[in-house]
Amino acid sequence: MTWKASGLAQYRETISNYIWPQINISMYNLDRIEKYIKDFFSIRYEHIDWFYRSTHQQRTYGVYKLKHGTKIMDLVISIHGNVEENLIADKLVPEKFATPDKLFAFLKSFKDFLNTNQLLLDANNEGEDTDMAITLLKEIKDDLVAMIDYVS
Repeated sequence: MTWKASGLAQYRETISNYIWPQINISMYNLDRIEKYIKDFFSIRYEHIDWFYRSTHQQRTYGVYKLKHGTKIMDLVISIHGNVEENLIADKLVPEKFATPDKLFAFLKSFKDFLNTNQLLLDANNEGEDTDMAITLLKEIKDDLVAMIDYVS
C-alpha cells in the first residue's frame, strides 16, 4: 500500500486530532490569555496565599472541625500548590508548559479537580451559619473556575 504525501499528512492530522485534540490558538491569543492569567493572579494570589497560610496555621482546630476537615485542608493545599507552581509565571508557555495544548490540558484538569471537590464544600454548607473558611474557599474555587472558563 502506498500513501500519497498529502494523504499521509491528512491521515496523521486526523489521527492526531482524535488522539490528542489540538487547540488551535494563535500566538497573539496566547499572549492575551497569558496576560489575563497573570493579571488575574496579580490581584487574587495574595488572597489565596493569605487563606492558605491562615488555615494552615490553625490546623489544630479551624478547618479540621468541619465535616471532612482533613480533605478540605488537602484541597486548600492542592489549590495553593497548583496555583503557585503552575500558574504564576511571566510566560506560562514555555516557562511552565511546553505548548499551549499542555497549558489548556492542565487548566481543564484543574477545573475538573475543583468541581469534583465541590462536594466537600456542599457537605459543610449550612446557609447563613456556614463556616467562614468554607465561604472563602468556595469563593476562591468559583473565581478559579470562572477564570478557566473565560480563557478556554
